[in-house]
Amino acid sequence: MTRLSSYFVLLLSSMLFSLNAESIEGPVSVTQKAPNTVLSGEAFVITLTVKKQGTESFAKIQQQLPKGFTAVSVESQNAKFSFLEQTVKFIWDKLPEENEFSVSYKIMVEPFMVGLIKIGGVFAFVSNEDRVLVEIGAIEIDIQPADLGIEEVAENETASIANKEKADDNKTTIAENIVVSPVKESKAPAPSSIKKDSKSYTYKIQVAAAYGPIEIPFLSRKYGIAEPINEEMHNKMNKYTVGSFKKYSEAKNHLSKVKNTYNVQGAFITAYLEKLRIPVNQTFK
Repeated sequence: MTRLSSYFVLLLSSMLFSLNAESIEGPVSVTQKAPNTVLSGEAFVITLTVKKQGTESFAKIQQQLPKGFTAVSVESQNAKFSFLEQTVKFIWDKLPEENEFSVSYKIMVEPFMVGLIKIGGVFAFVSNEDRVLVEIGAIEIDIQPADLGIEEVAENETASIANKEKADDNKTTIAENIVVSPVKESKAPAPSSIKKDSKSYTYKIQVAAAYGPIEIPFLSRKYGIAEPINEEMHNKMNKYTVGSFKKYSEAKNHLSKVKNTYNVQGAFITAYLEKLRIPVNQTFK
């Protein structure tokens, strides 16, 4: 009897998860609820409500999440919860008896991930030996920049001020140590012979980043950015910048415009040595 039961469960599983299963209409619906707007680096909860008519079969809910999201169970209604390869699953050997119940899970959003994402899914079960797939309508969630970028700007500006002060101190020391002496085998270097850093740096303003591409027209519309937006890959993320400046002071002035005119509060200054992205404070050494 035990072998027969096991065989029956395996049979139902193979029927349920068959890739060739077709969606059919029935007295079952699944709705989901989540906030419309979430800040990058924060967490939010998705709640799925199942309505059915007496169905108590083997079943599952499955949803695919974008890269940069991680999920943990909040309420499973005795289902087995899993999150692997960006896929959320609730699996029941037998559905709850109630004709309406809800499950939920919490999503953690990676810092600096922004953009409009969609989350849908399927609810699958067996009814009268037929496999049934009920589509879960997709919802849109707007992941907006948090103020983490402001902290990075503050750190860079603090470091740059400290480095400037250190550089000024070094210049004073050099000037004080220049001594005029009789010519012997070689001349002491004149102040004009002191070479400055010949490296050429470029500064840009980062306005967004995400694990995956964001449509540039979407960013332009969303933040009202009336200038070209450039895309680059850095640390396995798609990053988006505006402007290109040879002086830090010019970039700093443009940063104020980006924050106030375009309302991108998470924007901050980035630096480049040729095409290599480097920390801003390295440009002041």
